Amino acid sequence: MLGKVQKLKNIFGDNKCFYDTWVMKIKVKVKNKAFDGSECNMAGLDLKKGELQLVPIHDDQLWARFNFVFSDASAKRNSYKFGLIKSILDNLLNCTIEDDKFVLFYHDIFAKFTESYWNLVLKYHLRQMRPDGKSQYSKIEQILRQAQIGFKIPEQIPFDSLNATLQETIIAQVQRECRKYVIGALYSDLEGIVYGFDKKEKYLVLHPTAYQFLMKYKMVYSYSSGLNMCHHHYSMFLLPVHSLQKE
Repeated sequence: MLGKVQKLKNIFGDNKCFYDTWVMKIKVKVKNKAFDGSECNMAGLDLKKGELQLVPIHDDQLWARFNFVFSDASAKRNSYKFGLIKSILDNLLNCTIEDDKFVLFYHDIFAKFTESYWNLVLKYHLRQMRPDGKSQYSKIEQILRQAQIGFKIPEQIPFDSLNATLQETIIAQVQRECRKYVIGALYSDLEGIVYGFDKKEKYLVLHPTAYQFLMKYKMVYSYSSGLNMCHHHYSMFLLPVHSLQKE
């Protein structure tokens, strides 16, 4: 396991927060929940539509919902919830206002989603799913590996170095497969107060207050800053995944 810990440490940086697993549990108190989140309501996975709850919300409520997502009480077989949050954050400046709605297009979200996982999967060889005896690899890993092999792409080539047509081909496949469940699952975890969605449409709609909240705390939630929540919890999700692999 030491080798895998060192690999994650090299990627995410050397800081005490990385090792303090209890940090992820400080702000969330959940009773009678299994470690793998098996007691969590899984109904969101099958949602085809989720109405945005246009009610007054406060920062404390939003902090509580995101802390829940990052906790063990939120069911996570793969890392997609972290990837989706990061992709939404990376696209906040691409948000458009249509009929007083803060709109983010799925294409933009999953373009960032694809680019992020390209490095994690092909460059750093990081598994993204907890094994369950059925499959060792998540759909995003399968898609990217198949693309790399099929198009004979060297592992170290950055995603944005691929020609535009090939990028769009891979993004379209990732969007088609990876948005099936994670959009509804994250929506359910956030209780509909951050975004609403309809899989028949080409976009999701952010709550205006949630948009301001995410802009305000972007550097806390994104992977790119030094000590932050999404970065830390994503790292901690990967540790048990990689501890089960042979060194």
